Amino acid sequence: MRIFMIISLAAASFATASQADGHMGDLQVQPLLRSSETLLGTEFSYPEGKALITSALATLPAGGVVPKHFHPSPMYVHILEGVITSEYNGKTMTFMAGDTYIKPANENHTVRNLGINDVKAILVSIGAEGLKLTIPVKD
Repeated sequence: MRIFMIISLAAASFATASQADGHMGDLQVQPLLRSSETLLGTEFSYPEGKALITSALATLPAGGVVPKHFHPSPMYVHILEGVITSEYNGKTMTFMAGDTYIKPANENHTVRNLGINDVKAILVSIGAEGLKLTIPVKD
C-alpha cells in the first residue's frame, strides 16, 4: 500500500509537468494544490534533517474537537468529506470537502467539526526524522 501511494504521488507530480507532452497515456490528473504559501499566506520551508513524509487518513467525528496544538513541520491537508473549522490566532477558517491547503509549522491552532457528519481528510506531514507530527499546547 505504501509503495503504491508513493508511486501514485510521483506519477501525479510528473504527470502535471509532462501532460502536454502526452507521455502519460490514459492517466488523468486533476491538480489539487500548487503553492509555496500556507493557509495563513506565509511561505513554508522544510525542516532540517533527513526528510520524512508521513501520510494518514484522519477522521474527526461530528461534534469532535482537536484541542490546541501545533505541528513542527508543514502539513498538507485535503478534505475528502465534511466541513471543519480551524482557529489560528483568533481567526476562524472553514474548510469543506474538496479543499486542499498547507498548514504552517509552529502555529498553534484548534480544529472543530461543527457539522452532523464525520470529516475525513488526507494529512501529509512534510517533516524530518526525529520530529513529532503534533505537539499539544497547554493553555
